[in-house]
Amino acid sequence: NVYISSSACHNVMKWARNASNGTVVAGSSSGTAGNNAQSLSDPYGLALDEVNGYLYVADFNNERIQRFYTNGSTTGVTVAGGHGQGAAANQLNGPTEIFLSKLDNSIYIADRYNGRVQKWFLNGSTGVTVAGSSTGLVGQTPSLMNEAYAIALNEDESLLY
Repeated sequence: NVYISSSACHNVMKWARNASNGTVVAGSSSGTAGNNAQSLSDPYGLALDEVNGYLYVADFNNERIQRFYTNGSTTGVTVAGGHGQGAAANQLNGPTEIFLSKLDNSIYIADRYNGRVQKWFLNGSTGVTVAGSSTGLVGQTPSLMNEAYAIALNEDESLLY
């Protein structure tokens, strides 16, 4: 299967091998933005947890990370952010990318407009800044970032890119 985040359509589509049509697995089937558990607003990055059957979605305009079951349920659960736009430890500002840790079940999030990477532990209510400014200060110095957009970790998760 291939999962595609369709930002302008406010949904995530699942395409099976050799399929001629995709299926909406998260967000709006009509292409409208929303902010409830069944809606997304400009979804960006995706992360698939095949072991537990979850799909994580960076819900950009809703300032949150949503988790959906891959079993066909289109109701999401907010697992990070969701407390409005901001730079507090429980907020995000334009999340764009997600990396799932295999070591400790945490989620790394590229928090674009806060210029930082946040790490949220499973069932956590706040994130910890692991790169950039914890207060959302952006810049071009060695300790700051400006519009962190994509992230990756190496295989043993000792290096963040």
